[in-house]
Amino acid sequence: MGVSKGAGSRHGEPAVRRRLAAKSGAAALLIATGATQTPVLAQQVQGTPPPTAQVDLAQAAPPTATDTTVFDIPSQPLNSALLSFADTAGIQLFYDVTRLDGLTSRAVSGTLTPQEALAALLSGTGVTFSFTTPNTVTLQRAVVQEEGRPVQLGPVTVTATRFETPISDVPTAITIIDRDEIQTNPAFNRRIHSSLAQSIPGAGVPATRGTSVSIRGRGVSYRVNGVEINQRGRASDVALQDLSPSAFSSIEVVRGTDSTFGFGFDGGAINFRTPEPTPGAPEFTSSAGIDFQTEDLEESLGYSLRQEVTGTWNRLGYAIAGGGRFTGTQFDPDGDPYPDTETRGTTNAENFDINGAFTFQLDENQSLETTQYYFRSESDPEFRQGEPGDLETNLKARARPIGSDDFDLSRESALYVSTYTYRHENLWGNRLNLTGFYQFNDLSSAFDDPGIVGTFDEDNERYGLQSSVQTPLWFLDDTLFEGAAVTWGVDYQDYQYLRTAVRGPQPQNQTFAEVEEQLVAGHLQISLPLGDRVDLTGGVRHERGNVTLGDIDEDRPGGRGPFEGGDLDFDTTLFNGGITFHLTDQLNVYGSFSQSAGVLDFGRGSVLASRAEDLQPELEPTNQFELGVRGNFERWQVSLAAFRSESDLGQVFVLDPATGLQVPLPTPVEIWGAELTLDTQPLDNLGLGGTFSYSAGEIGLPDGSEATLTRLATQPPKLTGYIDYRPFDWWRNRLSVTHQFGTDQLDDFVATGQPGGLALDALTFVNFFARFEPGFVPGELDIGIENLLNTRETDIDAQGLPREDRLYLYPARTISLAYRLRW
Repeated sequence: MGVSKGAGSRHGEPAVRRRLAAKSGAAALLIATGATQTPVLAQQVQGTPPPTAQVDLAQAAPPTATDTTVFDIPSQPLNSALLSFADTAGIQLFYDVTRLDGLTSRAVSGTLTPQEALAALLSGTGVTFSFTTPNTVTLQRAVVQEEGRPVQLGPVTVTATRFETPISDVPTAITIIDRDEIQTNPAFNRRIHSSLAQSIPGAGVPATRGTSVSIRGRGVSYRVNGVEINQRGRASDVALQDLSPSAFSSIEVVRGTDSTFGFGFDGGAINFRTPEPTPGAPEFTSSAGIDFQTEDLEESLGYSLRQEVTGTWNRLGYAIAGGGRFTGTQFDPDGDPYPDTETRGTTNAENFDINGAFTFQLDENQSLETTQYYFRSESDPEFRQGEPGDLETNLKARARPIGSDDFDLSRESALYVSTYTYRHENLWGNRLNLTGFYQFNDLSSAFDDPGIVGTFDEDNERYGLQSSVQTPLWFLDDTLFEGAAVTWGVDYQDYQYLRTAVRGPQPQNQTFAEVEEQLVAGHLQISLPLGDRVDLTGGVRHERGNVTLGDIDEDRPGGRGPFEGGDLDFDTTLFNGGITFHLTDQLNVYGSFSQSAGVLDFGRGSVLASRAEDLQPELEPTNQFELGVRGNFERWQVSLAAFRSESDLGQVFVLDPATGLQVPLPTPVEIWGAELTLDTQPLDNLGLGGTFSYSAGEIGLPDGSEATLTRLATQPPKLTGYIDYRPFDWWRNRLSVTHQFGTDQLDDFVATGQPGGLALDALTFVNFFARFEPGFVPGELDIGIENLLNTRETDIDAQGLPREDRLYLYPARTISLAYRLRW
């Protein structure tokens, strides 16, 4: 159903990919466009024009990757130049010819490899490519200029699916934050948590020292290159501190339940992807930056350095990057410092990260790939908790300098994530992915609460295997279901958690039990096209787990006695299904049902129990229903999603007054809400748009009654907006606003036993970004200003908990400068 050398149909890509994979020596390049793939890019990638996003294409020239051919293609309309390239290189091209109108190729002459010739041919057109795997081409720019107008191209996601799939065919809400968005959002320079809240619909604004993000009122799985880094079973309030935003090429977000990969969380997944190799000679990128706050330039000053290189050598592709960052003291708009005892990486710290990706082409169908990510942070706090604030008089809390007689709260932390992948694009007609992974996190954190001060060390480690086989249902190719395929496989994960030490002026005994989990799951997913306009998907996943909890022989904090460990077994079966109607090439509607089962945080669960068998290991699925509309038109893009999720044993964290720890409480939870995005490009050099999101919910009480779920758990109404303007080709400006509405006090606050029942003030943040590429000097200069108006906004958690000892303001105006040179 793919159309060679002409306009392709929407379902042509998957079918073409499978047919070409079976041909020895054949390869294809599919130039994807908004007409043939997703209509939601501008919603997902804020900041057009021009967004950048990785876009999967079909099979790409592995047999001739190193062979050379004599090319002699004069400059001409890009469409005809591509046809000449196809004839000379012996490579089939599949693309929508209408999306190349007005584009002219460069002349190509000489003895070149297909990659070299294609790179020269596309130079200056706005259409660039890379072989992300020997059989996958990726566009590096998401905008092709068609008669001077921006045309949206469709990204794919690998977070929600096992193999590359256009977002327009996935019946759930997906957000892609590309590298351009990371660089143009000033909030990413200091606090990744705040920037995610500003970029993701359905994510609430975190506290001033908050380190976790919830989506649609539920916990989220944080991943690096597909490997989870959370403390198992909870939204890990420290995991995001071990990430350097500049290390990642994109961030993929599944908003809502994620049953395809399982072992996850009910709010979805946030996957941070490191750069992939690009073909050709080595390309280097050097960057340096500084940041400071206007309230105290000297003490807040931070700086960073980074070096990247990517390229190919024979059959080996490589992308290596590393950098360091020093962070100064963080101040509020009044010029007062924050206590930095409970944060790491963001204040008074030295951070270092290095990552690498390597691909090796074994033959035309087989490749080996590995990714490596390492982050290390050393924090030396200078300020700690001081005088508490007062909510009634709106008096903020104040920090005080750490004295020489205070307990040493300095700490070190490290995160390491590695993956090893074997791919086969044509194993008896099937596609095969095998990925082994390893993750280790040495967590070192501090607590600085009234009456209790100290540090604790935690280690978590996981390793496992993900297997996926995509089997085309070839016997349906001549029917209404042409292009159908089944994806199936088995996953395994071993996770170990150990809280090794608690140190302070008054050392404590062990609080959490040691945990080891072994999880295995079988999965099967079917993709079933129904004619040219309908896609059906459905699947099942069965998970089994065994948890071993260690003994705690001594009395625990809070007057609790010893803990008797033991083994717990559990299993669950998860289902999902969806339907997508492509009303036109630019507009589709979808509906889906999906399930997930968040595993209990057994380590923290042991705080309230006296023996392992008192814990509740059963996995009760969270059911999510979602309806959505996605449209991608010439000058505007829109998406709307409405959802409802319900669970009989949803995991809600409550404060344990005896220990001061957040502990899990399994209880019935229902959450519903809606998310809207709109982007438009009224002029060739002007883009503007924004998002609206809202959610609410109810929680079940022990007596069988219900109460309103707290506004800290769900999403108060939130608006974001931006305007992106290029007065000249070399000068880009972007102004963005995030406004989260205030909420009234909940009358049933006391009945729920949940924090967050008090009224919340509205929050407004304004950011500015400018990029200069003058041309007469090499490189580009970025200028970012976070909290441009230096507004005094009060910490949302301090209001809702309430915690007067944490009644701080959000950070002061922060200015960042970054210079980048590619050579």
